[in-house]
Amino acid sequence: GERGLPADWSTRAWDWSTPLPGLGHASPVVWDGLVATAAADPEQGTRWLVGLGLADGAIRWKVERPGTVHHTHKFNDLASSTPATDAAGIYWMQQRGERVVIEAFAHDGRARWEVDLGPYASSHGLGASPAVWNGLVIVPLENSKADQAIVDNPIACIYLPEGYPAPTAIVPSGLSPGQRVYACTRQLAGLA
Repeated sequence: GERGLPADWSTRAWDWSTPLPGLGHASPVVWDGLVATAAADPEQGTRWLVGLGLADGAIRWKVERPGTVHHTHKFNDLASSTPATDAAGIYWMQQRGERVVIEAFAHDGRARWEVDLGPYASSHGLGASPAVWNGLVIVPLENSKADQAIVDNPIACIYLPEGYPAPTAIVPSGLSPGQRVYACTRQLAGLA
């Protein structure tokens, strides 16, 4: 097409296609020649974060995490959360049993840190995706466990490693990478 998009969406128009180790509704994210996406085994619950070459689709690395099988909405699956990426790395959120965790990885797949975000219950399964903004990983967590504090605090912001500018109104000094620093109520309309 005019902007480099294929006019015909068929295998003839693709540069490459690569089988993933499992299924997933996560969208791919791209950074500097790397494509990252998530997949899961719907029968065993295993989850993968997969890094592929943008030019050739070759799998560069895979991170495997154990998981459990749980109920999901018919338009959701165990790997619906899209990873986020920036110059420092890739951020991946997964449901592990009744808990949600977010992990940070270098662009070569090496683990950097992990944060347990606490209990999670939903009749649809985890479909929320993190975002990266100005040195923060922003994690939306809508939760149906009425007795959990996260219901009142559905958005957690996690401070990233040194080298990012940090808004002083949100991030106090002396934090370490992966530390949860801020939560807000459902009244938050946006961050500026």
